[in-house]
Amino acid sequence: MQFEFITTNEQFLELETDWKKLNSESASPFQFFQNWYWVYSWWENFASQGDYKLKILVCTDNSSVILIWPWVINNKHGLKILEPMGGLLSCFDDVVMVKTNDNNDLLQRAWKYILEKSEEDAIELKSVHTHATIASLMTEIGGTPISTTSSPEIDMRSYDDFEDYISGRTKKMRQNQRRSLKYICEKGALKGDGDDPALPVDLAIDTCLTFKSQWLSARGLSGKSLVTDQAKVFLKQVCNYYKQNPSAAKLCISSLHLDDKPISLGVGFRYHNYHFEYLGGFDYQLERFGPGRLRMEFGMRDCFDKGISAYNMLTPATAFKKIWTENNPVVEHYIIPTSIRGRAYRDVYMRTLRPRLKKIYNSMPSSFRTKLVPNNVWG
Repeated sequence: MQFEFITTNEQFLELETDWKKLNSESASPFQFFQNWYWVYSWWENFASQGDYKLKILVCTDNSSVILIWPWVINNKHGLKILEPMGGLLSCFDDVVMVKTNDNNDLLQRAWKYILEKSEEDAIELKSVHTHATIASLMTEIGGTPISTTSSPEIDMRSYDDFEDYISGRTKKMRQNQRRSLKYICEKGALKGDGDDPALPVDLAIDTCLTFKSQWLSARGLSGKSLVTDQAKVFLKQVCNYYKQNPSAAKLCISSLHLDDKPISLGVGFRYHNYHFEYLGGFDYQLERFGPGRLRMEFGMRDCFDKGISAYNMLTPATAFKKIWTENNPVVEHYIIPTSIRGRAYRDVYMRTLRPRLKKIYNSMPSSFRTKLVPNNVWG
């Protein structure tokens, strides 16, 4: 058994076949964001941002690749941080490895190798799902999360169909859905599709991000990880790829049109029979009529009809997402310091200073926050 770090783009490309094989044979649904094409596309589009350096951990056994853990070194705040590839555009962090009788031993060896070879100040894992392979490792090393959210999901196997599911939601929620449908239908001809095959991918991304930008700006939020020109290029690239290669992961675009004009769109991925609702937006002028909620209903109905196991709304958890389900698996953010500077980054900045600054910012009126939104926001 041999561990090594891949540090060049040429080595990265040479790993493609083995990576795809490991994904197909061993990846769980929650490891979609460690899918080969997703990770490599992120690197192509964001390598020039900041000061990233490749550091992908690979383990081979008798010439077979049995573990891939995609990392980059990110120089930020004057520190070297080892963090998973994908940044904030990847919703879950994890390692992909073969399924053996002693996975824990392989994972422990991989972690020991990372620590022994570490030249960074800290190791940061921003999104460790409770079902991630590395979740048990965080527990074993005594990791304490600096923050916690959840990834609300509907376990569709627990219901006969959408009608069975919706009957278990609150009376208020069902009334709101009917009221929204009535109000919007009064404005024109309404058409919804849970998996719209006719909508061009680029148009869907452009429209969805325009909607999202309007919503964020109205609340004084930047959306700096998503609503940017560079993120738009990345999303178009990966979405077009999965549209053309559904065996790798299926792209699903849910839509709601009013008189042939899109008023809400959603972009999701189906991987290992899970649906991940990645991006959604709606015409902000119609916010009070709930077009986003109605469009999501069409998407959920399509998932039930096609026998999808779960509908995952991804992080962060919001009140809107939680009304759809009681199933809220925990997702945790860890920082493991490997130097005194790294410890200060975790304890002084991330645990103390940053939350206070965020609290002050969030306490400001949205009209004032809007003026502070960074200039790099697209839209």
